[in-house]
Amino acid sequence: MEIRKINVNTDKIKESKKRVKEELIDNPFIMKKMHELNVSDEEFDTYLGYFQTYLEDKMMCSKCKNPKKCSKQFEGIAMDLYRSEFGIERSFSLCPPRELERTVAKKYLLRDFPDAYLGIVLDDIDNKKGRFPYEKELMQTDVDGNNVGLFITGPSSSGKSYPLIALCNEFVRGGKTCSFIEVRNFFEELKSTLDHRDQYSILMSKVKEADVLVLDNLGDEKISEWVRDDILSGILDYRAKNELLTYITSSYTIDELISLYNVTKTGASDVGRIKANKFVERVKSVCPKQIVIEGK
Repeated sequence: MEIRKINVNTDKIKESKKRVKEELIDNPFIMKKMHELNVSDEEFDTYLGYFQTYLEDKMMCSKCKNPKKCSKQFEGIAMDLYRSEFGIERSFSLCPPRELERTVAKKYLLRDFPDAYLGIVLDDIDNKKGRFPYEKELMQTDVDGNNVGLFITGPSSSGKSYPLIALCNEFVRGGKTCSFIEVRNFFEELKSTLDHRDQYSILMSKVKEADVLVLDNLGDEKISEWVRDDILSGILDYRAKNELLTYITSSYTIDELISLYNVTKTGASDVGRIKANKFVERVKSVCPKQIVIEGK
């Protein structure tokens, strides 16, 4: 059996360790962490590798411009050091932007937009002036109160929904509950619960009782008397009586909604028009301010 001998240059190892220690100990991140953990010189030598990895992790986070494009091996994970009865140990958790995103997501009772939009806020809208047609109205919104519901009408892909997502994220960060629903999707989900009364009631309460509600693309759903009178009118009545903030987007104008919701079992009729008018008045009651986005 051949035995190989490996020569280890201990002097080079000591010199390298000394150089690393000198570089680390002058770094403000390391100085702050050492003070926080009351680290002795001996401990610093013992856990030098931990502190080196901690600094590398901190530096990567400090240069991060987009948490969605994390360059770490384990995306979105931040390392920290803490003192236990056994000495200095490492811990791993979601980085602050990812943790905030998860907190924001939990505050949504219902959400019909992708996770990638959870991080956008009103400042993002303001920094892209001219891209969104009603940014001025939203930038004047007092997120803490004194809000007025908006009815926003305009062609498809005209920038109606995205700014409202930013606004809802602001509300959620402020502690309010939100439901942001695409109306057509909501009714599909609601129909699937009709034979399960508890699920149906829970779904309806999440829409009716949310601090902030966005009804996105009103009028794109399959319209019926049940949709108009039992569901939508019931939601809007509850929110009006309880003074809950509501935003509605639609490809249709207020006048067009009257014709659109003029439905009965036998088709359009005078009775249907009367009920459609009442429904539209409910829309106006929760959304007293209307914004019209002109076609491009």
